[in-house]
Amino acid sequence: MSSSKGKVIDLPDVLRVYTPEIARYLFAGTRPNTEFTISFDLDVIKIYEDYDRTERIAWGDEKAKDSWAFQREKRIYELSQVKLTEDGKTTMPAVKPWQIPFRHLCNLIQIAGGDIDKTLT
Repeated sequence: MSSSKGKVIDLPDVLRVYTPEIARYLFAGTRPNTEFTISFDLDVIKIYEDYDRTERIAWGDEKAKDSWAFQREKRIYELSQVKLTEDGKTTMPAVKPWQIPFRHLCNLIQIAGGDIDKTLT
């Protein structure tokens, strides 16, 4: 992304592809002052899968490679959440979200011809 070259992605563009939690995840998982790209190609599937993995690790459904990695993934997940506590901090949801693999969901929507209601029934 380079504003001097006219290559600017604004938040509404990002939110057409990513949920607010995933948009926050992209920033929370990147070190400050580090350049990164927000992808709109096949990497979208990988980013959703990476977020899902972070969520599973944070809830203890999947093992991290060590305790440091667990703490890091859990904190990234907490920072990715949109809902704030009364003191303005982000935290994990009270109940573990239901998770369907993103790639599988894409296949189901394609089978249903893009009809979300038909996909859900």
